[in-house]
Amino acid sequence: MSTFDLRWMQRRFIQIIKLAWRWIRSFTLGAKIIGLTLGVVILLGLVMINYVSITVAQVFTETLQQRGIAVANDLAQSSAQPILQNDNETLSQLVRAAVNRDQDIAYILVMDGEGNILTNAFKGEAPSETLSIDIEKPSDSPQVSVIETDGGQIHNVLVKVFPDQDYAIQVGLS
Repeated sequence: MSTFDLRWMQRRFIQIIKLAWRWIRSFTLGAKIIGLTLGVVILLGLVMINYVSITVAQVFTETLQQRGIAVANDLAQSSAQPILQNDNETLSQLVRAAVNRDQDIAYILVMDGEGNILTNAFKGEAPSETLSIDIEKPSDSPQVSVIETDGGQIHNVLVKVFPDQDYAIQVGLS
């Protein structure tokens, strides 16, 4: 932009401000007070709507993650015996039942210490982003991460099955 364009824009802005000021001065004192009050109420309403929507989104996200941790912990406890007995059929039934029971579960993966998938269950097709997740070494506490997919966000929860072995259950909730 040249200095000419900049000066023209400055002059134009000043003209608009002067025009607006003349327009505001033409109102009576009562109209100005009502207009100011209405403006403040509208502004506060917009701020409150924004605050409530952000707070509700945070609460829903936190609730979804806590539910994911609860599902993963429950599944870890119930799948310990089939894993020890190398009973993949019972393990698969447990995983499929958990996916069918909760409408928010997108997938469940049961993995051994090397990251090999022992069994899995997906609602619909497995999103490609889910299959390319870098499996971290599971820690003793649940690990929660968010995966962006074409269908939206998936909250991924990784929980250890046994405290002394690296068997893990990964639950994705959408």
